[in-house]
Amino acid sequence: MSDLGNLYKSLSLEIAAVARYREHRDRTSDPVFFALFEGLMRNEQGHEEELIANIRRLGGDESEASNVEAPDLPTMIYEGRQIFGQKTNLAMLRADLAFEADATKLYHEFAGQAEDEQVKALFKELSRAERGHVNGLTHVIRAVEEGSHEVKFFCPVCGWPVDFGASPSAGAESRCKMCGVLFALDEEDGDFKLVRK
Repeated sequence: MSDLGNLYKSLSLEIAAVARYREHRDRTSDPVFFALFEGLMRNEQGHEEELIANIRRLGGDESEASNVEAPDLPTMIYEGRQIFGQKTNLAMLRADLAFEADATKLYHEFAGQAEDEQVKALFKELSRAERGHVNGLTHVIRAVEEGSHEVKFFCPVCGWPVDFGASPSAGAESRCKMCGVLFALDEEDGDFKLVRK
């Protein structure tokens, strides 16, 4: 495929990445995961900008990316070890890990195919960035699976994080440090939920 063809495919992939991280950010109640998904989304938006700049530099039209079929990758993967209270968060993280691993390989292949030196450098940098995402997501998933991830929720009263510590169980209580409201953890369909006491 030509450099422009690979840039269009990559832009389509990055648009899908931004959408998936926005969706995941909006689904989680955990401030740590919220920040992770927000950070990944912003990084992927930067990738979009770099791809568009290179498409334009080569005389292409970024709207052509909409003609490229977006990748059909799951946004949730429920396989693997299930951790009490973290079903949805883990499903999102595992799907994102698979997505980023695929992107790493794809960009590595595109770097090898690139004829334009700037495009080659861009694909190498994108592959490196996606590898960083793989490493970070692997670390976060491991922390959840090993029980070292501290369970937190945004306080629905004031917005401050309410911390329940690592490996809490249903019924655990915590008071918001800013507004003083007491909350407990409950469980519903494999996920923790916050209940005001």
